[in-house]
Amino acid sequence: MPHIDAYQDLGQFPPRWDITIFTTKPDDGGHHPSTHALMCPRELYFDRHVEAIPERVTVAQQRAFDTGHFWHGYLGAMLVDMGFVRPENVERKYRKPLDFGAFGSGTLDFVDVEVPGHGTLPLVDVKTMNAADFEKGRPRADLWRKYVAQVNLYADWIGAPEDYSPILLAVQKDSPHGLLEIEVPRDPALVAEIHDRWEGVALCAKHGVEPPCECGKCRR
Repeated sequence: MPHIDAYQDLGQFPPRWDITIFTTKPDDGGHHPSTHALMCPRELYFDRHVEAIPERVTVAQQRAFDTGHFWHGYLGAMLVDMGFVRPENVERKYRKPLDFGAFGSGTLDFVDVEVPGHGTLPLVDVKTMNAADFEKGRPRADLWRKYVAQVNLYADWIGAPEDYSPILLAVQKDSPHGLLEIEVPRDPALVAEIHDRWEGVALCAKHGVEPPCECGKCRR
């Protein structure tokens, strides 16, 4: 964070940033840490192996998604120009093979970030936060649980050292758009539980067995 601030303060960046914002993302059939990490087995079964219920995106939600993509592209372009990360390690796609035909699929924001005085950071993930959460220094409980699961999966997939706590680079959505670094604790047991659930649901699908609901809120 202080390196980004210092870089921008010097004003020696390119005269323009070219940032692409994709408004849709094709479904590759994988289990996505951002969506499926904490999903109930029954809902996961229908979402991945039968037919997903399309989520209606409001215009406000679309603007929020697009704003998040902007911040990813903006910070990624700066870190590349600063020489902190290679272009191929920005928004890097990853596929994690699992048993019974299941696989994890995700996009890692920044991999192998070289920070002077700190060495290599295997994984840095960008998240936008509203002013209230930003001031508290952590997202609200439900989002924090989701982020911990997502980032732990990514860290496991790329083989990050077990003692490395991945970094969330949080961006304040509201002016003055501050930055905040948040360490995410590693939880190998959570990763194993998620992988087991994904594989268990794939096994159910293989044998045509609908798993029971464990959340009490499934829409099926």
